[in-house]
Amino acid sequence: MLSKIPANKLKWLAVILIALYPLAIVAARLDVMHFRNSFLIFIICALIGFVVLVLSIFKLSKAQEGESASLLIAIVLTAIPLGLLGSNIVKARTLPFIHDITTDIQNPPQFIAAATDRSADDHSVEYEGNVIAQLQVAGYPNLTTLELNQPVDKVVSQAQAVVQAMGWEVLASN
Repeated sequence: MLSKIPANKLKWLAVILIALYPLAIVAARLDVMHFRNSFLIFIICALIGFVVLVLSIFKLSKAQEGESASLLIAIVLTAIPLGLLGSNIVKARTLPFIHDITTDIQNPPQFIAAATDRSADDHSVEYEGNVIAQLQVAGYPNLTTLELNQPVDKVVSQAQAVVQAMGWEVLASN
């Protein structure tokens, strides 16, 4: 069966897959697609990449003359993103699976403007209370409120400069 799969096709499939990873990131960052679609592309690429990697490794053990270079390229191009993805999964498993982090778990901020900017399939902006607070404290024990000894207007001005420099969109300011 492996002899029917051309090594060159495995190589080009690996090239296409490795190109899709950054394209998915750019598309999500530029709001061309929802970030969930970007994650879906990552998952599909990873699954196909894993199949290409396994086929390439097995085929390399019985490689015909002239196939080795293509198979090695396919192995490297699929192993790099799979390795990065795997290391991020390992890292993510050491932290709590939460999307809402605050420096004030007793009185978390209310996201009023953000609530009106959400679509029906987005996660809620409501703080989920004590369960999330406990997970946050366990995962991020050193996260505290930043207290500054400067006038409020100066701090707000500096924060606005940072927001503008980073190209963030401000939904509301109070």
